[in-house]
Amino acid sequence: AQGSSDLGEPFYSDDAAQHHLVDEGWIWMLRFNNAITSVGFVANEQFIASHDPAKLWAQIRSRYPTIDALLSGSELVAPRQNGFVQWGNLRRSSRLWAQAAGSNWFMLPGTVGVIDPLHSTGIAHALSGVRRIARTLLGKTSADMNYADDVPEELKWIDQIVAIAYQAKAINFQLFTAACTLYFVAAIHCERNMAVAGQMPEGFLCWKNTELRKLVGWFQSRLHLIEKQTATEGEQEQVLEQFRRKLEPWNDVGLLDPSLHNRIARSSAPKA
Repeated sequence: AQGSSDLGEPFYSDDAAQHHLVDEGWIWMLRFNNAITSVGFVANEQFIASHDPAKLWAQIRSRYPTIDALLSGSELVAPRQNGFVQWGNLRRSSRLWAQAAGSNWFMLPGTVGVIDPLHSTGIAHALSGVRRIARTLLGKTSADMNYADDVPEELKWIDQIVAIAYQAKAINFQLFTAACTLYFVAAIHCERNMAVAGQMPEGFLCWKNTELRKLVGWFQSRLHLIEKQTATEGEQEQVLEQFRRKLEPWNDVGLLDPSLHNRIARSSAPKA
């Protein structure tokens, strides 16, 4: 939470988009170049509905000293409600349409559906939609692409990856870290496909890749067993070790390498 200026780190964390995990959910902090930082808190609908937003932030700050230190001296500038600047409260926003396109119409992915911002998939998904719609309009659509049906399936895939992360977070941080690697390997290999071939033959975030889907399903099933059987620490570590081995064919960037302390300098494909 306090950032780091250590030159040995891959990047200065305070310049990045930050997600701070807390017991109640997670907090985003997006620092812009106009001295304003977007700050928000994400939790399940029941928890949010049972708390007043202003009081909730006070409780979070009092419970987590490093978060309180980051926000000390800050001034709330938005949003405005009834003419006053105060904390906003957005209820559940997830949704999904069954089809993304039809006769003479297209919807961008963000219109087709919204899942959860945990893995920050929105911008990349939107841009992939813009590209595919443009190629369709220009008559350059690849034979294996069905935009109308693909985009809803991509959102279901994102939903599954995000759900696994939340499921793991409720157990422990080590399993949460492992769960997040499923998104990273999907994003890395999808970007490599775009960088090398200029297209996504396996779909956005590789949702069409059978082996990756099997790995996600396997890990999800193990999380269910851990939840039901109250697995010991040793049994949980065994699941993590099995997962590391199963991840190896996808993992050439050091994910889950203990020596890197959950940080990697580069994960994406080189850009031209």
